[in-house]
Amino acid sequence: MFSRALILLLATLAFADTTQELIDVFGSMASALSEDNPAVFLRAIDPSAPGYAALARNVNALANQNELTCSIEIVKQDASFLWTRRISSRRRMQCGENRIH
Repeated sequence: MFSRALILLLATLAFADTTQELIDVFGSMASALSEDNPAVFLRAIDPSAPGYAALARNVNALANQNELTCSIEIVKQDASFLWTRRISSRRRMQCGENRIH
């Protein structure tokens, strides 16, 4: 589910003019999830994109059921990034961490 969101996000951002714009967008999206604000996260994604409604439902459910911590690390040499997310269930003492390159 989250991987699909990232793929959709990357497609949306394909038209960004500069690396700094990408850094700003990814940074605000990561911050929004960490601050329990999925609406701000979703603003960066075109609502007319295929699958947006399902993505919005899934992101909202993920945020409602879990405490999320996200961070972005930009690798300057090749302008790639590392998106790290940590999900802690609000109901159980479970944690998971994934890194997406």
